[in-house]
Amino acid sequence: MLPVRPRYEYRAWADSFPDLPQPDAEPWSEETYIVAFGLLSRDIKIRSGALEIKELLLERNGLQLWSPAARLPFPIPALTLERELMSILQTGQPLHRELYGPEELIEELTSGRRNLTTVRLRKRRRLHEVRGCRAETAEIEVEGRRLMSAAAEHEDPEVLLEAVAELGLDRFVNVSYPQALARLFPPPLDTTAI
Repeated sequence: MLPVRPRYEYRAWADSFPDLPQPDAEPWSEETYIVAFGLLSRDIKIRSGALEIKELLLERNGLQLWSPAARLPFPIPALTLERELMSILQTGQPLHRELYGPEELIEELTSGRRNLTTVRLRKRRRLHEVRGCRAETAEIEVEGRRLMSAAAEHEDPEVLLEAVAELGLDRFVNVSYPQALARLFPPPLDTTAI
């Protein structure tokens, strides 16, 4: 379940985080991120049978304040998708079905659109707590690559900054999932402009 109030987040990426709890014994989950190039202030993903959307409200002192915007269980009616997702993406194209499952939504979003991509990944996370902050260490597998991420979140930015320092994450840049995936999978070159 998504938190109901905005939370400050800090996420680091590295080859490993040997001093943090490891996710080795945790189960794998599968997620699909919808990366909208030029709109990385939205974290849009499909996981656990639902479409989840978070919105970046502001960045302050190296922290990002994210707010849950929607959690829509599949199948999702087209009218709900138009209101909650398509208006954000500003596609201007009508939806063609009455109801959408995950695969139909992915097909609809990526068909002929250069500014969107979907990234399917496997993830296992080890959740823990530091100074009252929710923290995680995650191992991610995406298209043959192995990535590690460590993160912490809290409603109070000062508490989070203390936890980030204690975890040793403050030596890394804070990079959200949408930002990291956009760097890994940049949009295709528009050859029509050449």
